[in-house]
Amino acid sequence: MSATHRSRTVHGVADANETVATTTVAAAEKKASLPKKKKEDATSKEEAGGDKEEAGGDKDGAHDANEMTSTITSPTIPTNTTTTTTTTTTTAAAAGSSPVSPEEEEDEDGKESATASTTASSPPPTYVENLTCCVCMDDLQVDTNAFSRMTCCGKAMHDHCSRNIQTSKMSPDLKNRCPECRQIYPSTEKEAVEQTRVWADKGKPWAQTTLANQYLFGKGVPQSYEEAIEYYNMAIKQGDPNAMCDLADMYAQGKGVAQSLEKAAELFALAANRGHARAQYNTGFLYFGGEGVAQSYEKAFKLYTLAANQGHVGAQYGLGGSYYQGQGVAQSNAMARKWWVKAALQEDEGAIENLKLVDQQEGKTTPTLPCCAACGTPKTTRRPLNACSQCHRTHYCNRDCQMKHWKRGHKRECKTFREAAAAVVLIKQAVEQGNPGAMFDLASLYCDGEGVEQSFKKAIEHFTTAAEQGHARAMFYLGDLYRFGKGVAQSFNKAAELWTMAAEQGHVKAMFNLGEMYFRGQCVDQSNELTREWWTKAANEGHVNAAFHLARLYEDGKKVAQSYPKAIKLYTLAAEKNNTDAMFSLGFMHYHGNGVDQSYETAREWWAKGAEQGNKDCMRDLEMIDEEETTTPITTTTTGKTTATATTDDDDDDHAGALHVPVAQRLKAAEQQDVH
Repeated sequence: MSATHRSRTVHGVADANETVATTTVAAAEKKASLPKKKKEDATSKEEAGGDKEEAGGDKDGAHDANEMTSTITSPTIPTNTTTTTTTTTTTAAAAGSSPVSPEEEEDEDGKESATASTTASSPPPTYVENLTCCVCMDDLQVDTNAFSRMTCCGKAMHDHCSRNIQTSKMSPDLKNRCPECRQIYPSTEKEAVEQTRVWADKGKPWAQTTLANQYLFGKGVPQSYEEAIEYYNMAIKQGDPNAMCDLADMYAQGKGVAQSLEKAAELFALAANRGHARAQYNTGFLYFGGEGVAQSYEKAFKLYTLAANQGHVGAQYGLGGSYYQGQGVAQSNAMARKWWVKAALQEDEGAIENLKLVDQQEGKTTPTLPCCAACGTPKTTRRPLNACSQCHRTHYCNRDCQMKHWKRGHKRECKTFREAAAAVVLIKQAVEQGNPGAMFDLASLYCDGEGVEQSFKKAIEHFTTAAEQGHARAMFYLGDLYRFGKGVAQSFNKAAELWTMAAEQGHVKAMFNLGEMYFRGQCVDQSNELTREWWTKAANEGHVNAAFHLARLYEDGKKVAQSYPKAIKLYTLAAEKNNTDAMFSLGFMHYHGNGVDQSYETAREWWAKGAEQGNKDCMRDLEMIDEEETTTPITTTTTGKTTATATTDDDDDDHAGALHVPVAQRLKAAEQQDVH
């Protein structure tokens, strides 16, 4: 039976705009909402398990659980559409105990929260079946959503064992019989109810809970909330955690009873304390959103952990969100990824999307979760993928997908992958011999995920070893990883230290980056002199960006002594290497005669070159100068310089203003850019 479930995209990934659960319209309007996950109804669930009624009798406590979804929704990550979710069948074993209970919470008057009317004044007795699967003989969970109950003999088996039987080569007759007592499965819902009622009359709690579900959904009996509640109460008095969880769900939704999240939380907690995975997750969910209990990320995290360790997909998803956001636990992308992978392998779409987002944020080129290279279907426990037998880099759902991808270009790509893999073998051999160049090459492959699975951690390891042996390029790239915090804690100080070492060995890019850090005063004392010094060294080595930015400093004259001739020289150096911003600046200086004889023709030439390469500033000013020349007569001053005669046309005034933008304004935006 479904209970309160979180939304399908974690507690906020991409933009980290976390919102909490709500059951009221007023609260919901304040919270983010996310995409819906496909709802599993009773029919689809039975089909997925090989026709539950025929293959395994009624499912105790959850025959049609997925028809009921809670009104409680919890938000999270990048997209903004509302969602509800349904209970998911799990197969893990070993139940834990919930560390918290809403019974410990007190209301504003200092009194204990009101207990559900269905519970006795003292806690129900602990009911333990200690069931084992009659097929594989492994222990079964407390939560009946993880197994199927045979109503003929009362035995149970894992859902995956039931599926294995239905897909095996056994005869149809054997598939339609109970693997324990060999009776034929009920052919109708009424027959299943009759078998269940026999066990319920004998006082079996599991049968009372199953019968309650049948009344709740009207399966084989007339639908009746009253009968359902009566049978739930009978099972709860014997301590059945499944009945507690299912009745709690009725209170959460207000089905057959007045809606009460407080009573729902109490019943969920009673079941959670008995190791019920779904109840542990639901209680954690309520703590996460502060619904029916005092809000507590710490308690939510503990309960999510208990349920996740039993294989509950919703808890695994939520636990990943807690780690990603650092809610109730120290922030850790690695742990978030670990739990999302577990949820994704159970086909949780939200976890799959979150893994893609985290991969994108961290710059991973090798996806955490392999997907079919042809159709994009992600790998899950039920949908294993097969790797290409030659390159072992791409994965496919089936042979048809492999053939489609082969024709679309994998034939060439596969050869490249094989060659890269062969190169990796040779590089690793050189690394073992202590070759710093090979260490750098291997680290670069790990950064890009070429020939090996992408791993910034391994990249840092090999870059560090090479840098310790004096390899300048390794120092530079290691500094880059520290700057952006890839595979290591971000540290601008460490980046500056490594870039200084590399720059002193003549690494041009390191010189430029150091100049940028001194220009901004980023983890170093701001220094115009050191900025000029390092950018000059880099420009002299032919670094285009260094030449361009140094030219802007000389043109502006605020951080260094103004020098138009030096600016012209450096702009020209950069423009000759196809820097279109330098072309624009040269056109600007020639247009205004800054450091050179004023020349509209030369300005036009530089702007035309920049416009040909797509520079929008060049396109704009080239268009303006064309308009000016058609509307403004040209005269000659007594000094021999050409100048434009002013007109009274408003449009021409606007054009002139655009062409006479002060250098300081043009530099202001550029100083905020990452000129790396």
